[in-house]
Amino acid sequence: MGGILGAYSHVALDSIMHADMTPLAPWTQANPWLHALTLTELEVSCVLSGVIGLLVLSGYALARKLRPPS
Repeated sequence: MGGILGAYSHVALDSIMHADMTPLAPWTQANPWLHALTLTELEVSCVLSGVIGLLVLSGYALARKLRPPS
């Protein structure tokens, strides 16, 4: 599941910044996502997604650590 999610999200993110990507192939050779965000916006959104992911994982680990034993 992680491999599929990683592969398709990578294609989607690359489609925003690379003109030679065709994310909707074989149905169309167009790239409707090209320049949907600026490069800075794309990079900031990736970094923010990573930070949010780390916070969620840290919160989950802390909650498991603080849970009383059953």
